Amino acid sequence: MPETTLEMQGVRVDFAAPQGRIEVLKGIDFQAYSKERIGIVGSSGAGKTTFMMVAAGLEQPSSGSVQVAGQSLSRLDERAMTRLRSDHIGIVFQSFHLIASMTALENVMIPLEFAGISNADIKARDMLAEVGLQHRFDHYPSQLSGGEQQRVALARAVVRAPKLLLADEPTGNLDEENGAMIIDTLFALSEEKGTTLLLITHDHAIAERCGRRVLMRDGVLQDMA
Repeated sequence: MPETTLEMQGVRVDFAAPQGRIEVLKGIDFQAYSKERIGIVGSSGAGKTTFMMVAAGLEQPSSGSVQVAGQSLSRLDERAMTRLRSDHIGIVFQSFHLIASMTALENVMIPLEFAGISNADIKARDMLAEVGLQHRFDHYPSQLSGGEQQRVALARAVVRAPKLLLADEPTGNLDEENGAMIIDTLFALSEEKGTTLLLITHDHAIAERCGRRVLMRDGVLQDMA
């Protein structure tokens, strides 16, 4: 039986609004196993990003439980949650989320230095070289193209070989050519690092490259054939 990387039981997210209580996630039961690649598709507003934020411990569910790498997120204080993300979770956002005042190399070094890993500089250089950016170590985000920025973000997300890699529309701000390059790199690195990949995408062709596809519809997940 493969190791469970992510498990959700009865996860609900709702909030109060002038028109009444709004349910975003409606009792999600979900498991993702070691080295799985799962494509998550669904229309805008279906709850996909909220699902990812809950999986990453960046948003608390209204009810239900979430476990990542065998640890219950509800039992972790803020410091322990930050440590869990550093050790086991990588996140790639649509809008890159690089630190503008840091070079590409410094951005990739962040999770390594936070964890107190020696030779962070060397490991970050090696990771940037893996994504084809060995000539961009000292460039700032403003000096990089969109595709290059996303490759830096991807390098930062996987440099510690996380157990869980979450990617939320990672090609959403890229042209077709750069988008294809990012997806190829994402799949190659997730396989190399032995990482469980949850990929949110509106593109069914990309989702079909995953071993498993799930549909988010109106706050509910269901497996697709």
